[in-house]
Amino acid sequence: MKNTKNISSLLDEGDRKRNVGVFADVTFSFRDFLFLNATARNDWSSSLPKDNNSYFYPSVSASIILTEAFKMDSKILTFAKLRGGFAKVGRDAPAEFLNTTFSLGQTFNNNPVIGNNTFLGNQKITPEFTQEVEFGTDLEFFNRRIILDATVYNKVTTDLITPVSVPVTSGFSTYNTNLGEMTNKGVELGLTLVPTKNDNFRWTLNTTFTKNKNEVTELIDGLDRFALDANEIGYVIKGQPFGVFYGTKFARDANGNYLINQSGGGILQDPTPGVIGDPNPDFKMSFINTLSYKGFSLRTQFDWRQGGDVKSTTIESLLGRGVTRDTENREQTFIIPGFYGDPNTGQPILDGNGNQIPNTVQLSMNELYFSPGSGSGGNTFGINSVDEASIYDGTVFRLREISLTYDVPSKFLEKTPFGGISFSIMGSNLWYFAPNVPKYTNFDPDTTSYGSSNLQGIEVSAAPTSKRYGFKLNLTF
Repeated sequence: MKNTKNISSLLDEGDRKRNVGVFADVTFSFRDFLFLNATARNDWSSSLPKDNNSYFYPSVSASIILTEAFKMDSKILTFAKLRGGFAKVGRDAPAEFLNTTFSLGQTFNNNPVIGNNTFLGNQKITPEFTQEVEFGTDLEFFNRRIILDATVYNKVTTDLITPVSVPVTSGFSTYNTNLGEMTNKGVELGLTLVPTKNDNFRWTLNTTFTKNKNEVTELIDGLDRFALDANEIGYVIKGQPFGVFYGTKFARDANGNYLINQSGGGILQDPTPGVIGDPNPDFKMSFINTLSYKGFSLRTQFDWRQGGDVKSTTIESLLGRGVTRDTENREQTFIIPGFYGDPNTGQPILDGNGNQIPNTVQLSMNELYFSPGSGSGGNTFGINSVDEASIYDGTVFRLREISLTYDVPSKFLEKTPFGGISFSIMGSNLWYFAPNVPKYTNFDPDTTSYGSSNLQGIEVSAAPTSKRYGFKLNLTF
C-alpha cells in the first residue's frame, strides 16, 4: 500500500511455518503407590536452518505415596507424597526469523522504493532448550484440614533465540540469533487450612508463595549487554536478572550519599551509566478466603507483591507538571540531603580539614520536580532528570477479587435439563496500596505492561487500572 503509485487492490500480508513432530508417552505404576512417567518428542521446524531443524526433548517424572507404601494409619498425617522430575523442552524460531528478503519502503518522488530488510538472520541458529529439575512434596494432615504443597526447581535455558540490537552502520537494526544462557531458581509453596467444617458451614484459607531468582549467565561472544528496546532502559546483561534497568544515574559518594551541584542544589549525574533497577519482584503471595454456608459462598482474594522496580513516565509527568497533591506545598523550600561534588571529576568536594561539605542549597518545589538538567543546576526527581529519577519500588497490596455465589440446590433441578445452576456477583481490583510511589499520583504498579515485548516493569503513559463489577450465571448440563 505505501510503496505504490496507484492502488488497484488491497494487500494481504502473512507468514507461514511448518512443524512436524513425533511424540511418545509411557506411564508405569506399582501397587498404587509408586508411579513413573516418561515422554519423548522430536520436532522438525521450517523456521530453523536445514542442518539444525530437528530437535529432541525428553522428560521423566516419578512419585511415591509414602502413606500407601508404608501402610501408615495416622489420624495426623493422612497423606504424604514425594515427587521429582526432569524435563527438557525445545523451541524453534518465529516464522520468517531467518529469511533475508527485500522490504518495500515509502515512495520517493512517486517512484517505488525497495531495499534490504532491517533485520539479519543468523543462518547457523540452533534450537532453544529449557531444562528443569524439580522436587516437591504434598502433605495432608487431619483428613485434609491442613494441606501443604512445596516445590523447589532449577531451570536452565540455553541458546536463547532473540533479536539483538546492532549498530545501524552495519546496514541492519537487529541481528536474529542465539543469545546465551539464563537460569531460574525458585520455590513455590501452597498452604490450605480448613479451620471450621460441618454439614452447613465451611471456612477455607488458601495461601500461595512464589519466589524466583533469575540470572543471565552467558551471552554470545563480543556482547556484554544489549537493550531489549532501543528506546527503553530494559537490558540483558551477563550476571544480572533478565530485563534489568540500565541507564543514567545519580552521582554518589562511597557511602551512597548524593553528590550535589553546589551552584544549583541538584544532584550531579554519574558519568558512567549503570544498573538502576530490577523489575523482578522479591516474592509474590496470594491469600484466598472462602466462607460457605449451605448454598452460599463468599470468596475474597488478597495479593501481595514485594519489590520489583517500575519505571513510570506517568509519575514523572505528573510530578514534573505539578498536577498532584504531592507537589501542593509551593511556598516551602527544600534541601536535597547529600554533599557537594565536583561536576568535572564527579568526586566529593572537601573542606580545609578534608571533610565532605553538607548541602545547604535550597530548592523550590518546582525545581525539585522539574529538573533544569545536569548542565546547570543538577538533576532532581522529575522531568529532565537522569533515568534513575523515574524508578520506583513496585511493592503493592491488592484486594484482587470479592465474589458471592449461590448454588441452586440439586433437588430443585431434578425435573430440569440442568445439572447445576449458580448465580454470582463479583468485583475485582477493588482496592490497592502501593506504599513506595508518590501517594497522590494514585499509580498502580500493575499498569507496567509494554505490549508484546520482553520488557517488564516499564510504564509509558498507560491507561490507569479500573475497578470491575459483574454478574455471572453458570449453567451445567
